[in-house]
Amino acid sequence: MIEMLKITTINLLELSSTFIIIYALFSKNDKPTIPRTILFILIDLIIRTVFNNTLPELSSWIVCIICECVIIKFLYKESLSNAIIAYMLTFIILSILEMAILIFFPLESSSINAENMQMLGSMLELIVVILLYRCLPFYKLYEIITKRSIYIKIISVNLFIMIIAIVAFSKIDPEKVISFIPITLLMAISLVFANIMSVRQQLIITRQQHELEIYNTYAPIFNDLIEHVKERQHDYNNQLMSIKALPLTHTDYLSLSNALGTYSEKMELEFNEAYLLTLNFKLVAGFLFSKKKEAQNIGKELIIDIKNIYVETIVPEYDIIKMLGILIDNAIEAIDIGDKAILLLSSIDNKIHIHIYNKGPVITTELRTKMFQKGYTTKSKSSDITHGLGLYNLLQLIKKYNGDIELYDELINDINYVHFVIRV
Repeated sequence: MIEMLKITTINLLELSSTFIIIYALFSKNDKPTIPRTILFILIDLIIRTVFNNTLPELSSWIVCIICECVIIKFLYKESLSNAIIAYMLTFIILSILEMAILIFFPLESSSINAENMQMLGSMLELIVVILLYRCLPFYKLYEIITKRSIYIKIISVNLFIMIIAIVAFSKIDPEKVISFIPITLLMAISLVFANIMSVRQQLIITRQQHELEIYNTYAPIFNDLIEHVKERQHDYNNQLMSIKALPLTHTDYLSLSNALGTYSEKMELEFNEAYLLTLNFKLVAGFLFSKKKEAQNIGKELIIDIKNIYVETIVPEYDIIKMLGILIDNAIEAIDIGDKAILLLSSIDNKIHIHIYNKGPVITTELRTKMFQKGYTTKSKSSDITHGLGLYNLLQLIKKYNGDIELYDELINDINYVHFVIRV
């Protein structure tokens, strides 16, 4: 009876350490009430006790791990994958802590039996966990694992697998566990390398599939641009003849000058469409042509000015299209029927420079700080659930390639224009 009480106390101490760390990892989320947490700890304790008394040690240990992941899922109302990640991090932290306690606080004594040593170690572990909970922001570790690079997740998962394997070996043969560590470490390193190579290959395949989708979308539009320019070229001789005939219908200098200006502006706009053909990013050219036509269809105008036909940038073409799409859509939506937005593209120092202008109100300091926040929008949220994500997604995309974005108010002919600048 006393031995059972000791084992139960040890399990309760270990579970308390586990749930304190999990509580710290999920500290940014909705926290369960203390009575609910205690209830789930007691349920976990009962499950441990039942399986420890009915199954072999290794089998019981594995089943308890699975049950605790499920308990975490329901206690914190998280997805199973997030619950597994939280348990994985907790297991790694506690395993490292236990090894540190064994190194710095050896609990060997002929006068203390195994249960008492284990209880003393669990109590010391719980004290250290409480101190760490007070001092360290565990939630940041959870955010790094769940939101950062896939490679960090791979390393964490493989570290977890390695520790699991060592603990499993210790339960099979405690006396030989030290001899298993080099082999386990070698297997873990091999597993990390294999996983990283596999993920890298999958990322390459995903990127190529994405590029193919973009190509299939905008290559036909680029062909439409070619046909459109060809059709315009058929009218070129007629336009020249019209210009030659202007002196016959406009005999005074002022009217002739105005007529030449009108014709020149019209031909320049048509030439700008042809100029898209010379851009080295053909899919971007097709995309811009499609956006220009979209604006015309709703009675608005998108003026495109290509400063450099050869654009150099580290950004793949499909991500340039994403950036341009967000900027152009916002600009076109912001202007009234009959107004125009202006897009300038150039390339300086191996970076693409994107400028876009549209009429708009003066940007206040408060609005400037909110515009790139996730979910912020000045539009009716009921009209489109994606509102408030465009500029936020744009900022994340620019950060991905270490670029920068600037926002200005600019007066043009005494009219205020909103001016975005991207360099990436």
